[in-house]
Amino acid sequence: MSRRRFTEIIVCHHLENDGLPLTLKLTASGFFLQLTGLDDTSMKNLDMPAKFINITRKGHKTISCSTLELIKYNNRMNESLNEIYVMSCKYFFIRFIFLSIK
Repeated sequence: MSRRRFTEIIVCHHLENDGLPLTLKLTASGFFLQLTGLDDTSMKNLDMPAKFINITRKGHKTISCSTLELIKYNNRMNESLNEIYVMSCKYFFIRFIFLSIK
């Protein structure tokens, strides 16, 4: 699944359910949700829905968080990447052996 499509699916899902101005961000450790664009008063009085976990406030105008669903997607993505790495290594190893025999 392409990163862009993944982003559209996740953000649309959370926007439909929560009505929060969320964006999906990617770091080396995986995807997470970021809430920005609210004024200081709104940020202070904001009660995040219970499904959001690992809530971190960064400054006065940014909140980063995740959900169990997003963590599961990150795990599946990492498993897929690992499988691709394993298959690639096998391919290059077999090719190396084959060329060495010639």
